[in-house]
Amino acid sequence: MIWLGLLAACLWWGWRERYGLVLAPRLESYAPLLLFYLLAMPLSVLLARRGQSAFFKHGLRQQANALQDWQLCWVYAGQRPGKYQALRIRQQAGKVALDELAVADGLLAGGAEHGALLLRIGEMLWLRQQTAGNWSLIQRQADNTWLEQFSPLLLEALKEVLPTVRELGGQWQAFAERQWRMRQLQAEIPRQEGLLQRVERIAALWQPVAIADAAFAALIRRIDLFNLGDNATPAGILLQGEAGNGKEFIARRIAQSVFAEFHMVEAGSLASAKDVRNFWNARVEANQSCVIYLAYAEQLFGQDERQAMLVQAWLDEWERHPAARSRIWVVMGVTRKELLHKRLLAAFGSAVVEIVAPDAAGRRLLLE
Repeated sequence: MIWLGLLAACLWWGWRERYGLVLAPRLESYAPLLLFYLLAMPLSVLLARRGQSAFFKHGLRQQANALQDWQLCWVYAGQRPGKYQALRIRQQAGKVALDELAVADGLLAGGAEHGALLLRIGEMLWLRQQTAGNWSLIQRQADNTWLEQFSPLLLEALKEVLPTVRELGGQWQAFAERQWRMRQLQAEIPRQEGLLQRVERIAALWQPVAIADAAFAALIRRIDLFNLGDNATPAGILLQGEAGNGKEFIARRIAQSVFAEFHMVEAGSLASAKDVRNFWNARVEANQSCVIYLAYAEQLFGQDERQAMLVQAWLDEWERHPAARSRIWVVMGVTRKELLHKRLLAAFGSAVVEIVAPDAAGRRLLLE
């Protein structure tokens, strides 16, 4: 546009000098100006290109350190957003260095459930390998004028080396995932040791207890779920058996087995729906594992419709505080489950355990 303006000015000057404002001059009147224009135009383009080349080279010298700092990162698979960790390999002080770094969620749009291979070039560029094997630019350094102008040229140059990076990336991914599994296994060792100690303690707790094998198996299965914080943990356990069969004793063993406080509820303390809510609020505010035991639950939550409001209040609070999350576990004792309100009985599901008087072998165990 500048040269077009210059040409128009020259033409106007030529017309004005020879013909005034006549708009039909002869060609020879402004031929020298045209010749000057035709010679100056290529020269100006050459100078502009030379200036761009000098700017590019100057920028390259400034960005030399960043362009030499290539970092290959593997984001471990199976991580949750907000906590992404990656294993990085880079050359540092002439040596290959391995370390871990946190990766911002913004670099992993769409998540990284199955892991992600990233290439970082200094502070300038972040690239991510897609499923098809090609690379995409996911972040560029802000306020970098040189990069803003020449990033297409730089990306074009990178296409020559990215296939080699892709081959190396496959090997790096396999190595990084092995390192991640080893790290997880090492972190798991203390937990497994703790579980083993708990199992040994639980075994010692129940060894002197005279209880039928089927009842013991049912209790231990549910105790394990509670200890693991599994969502399959039942809301509670209903112990059914005649008076004097040791239901309270069993409930106390359950509390010891889940390493929780034992809290026995007096039926008279729950005379209204408000009492039920206050009771549950107190247990929640205590913020500690607790086994709540209610003996002769059929007397408080029986089939009488006048107790329906009390039953509903208990069920509401029970539902609001799942055992796996609140660490509050309900154990109730009844002589016959049929006497319990049907809605409350349904809440126990299959977690109903029959407690019978010890057989001959059990009595011998008690005597020993």
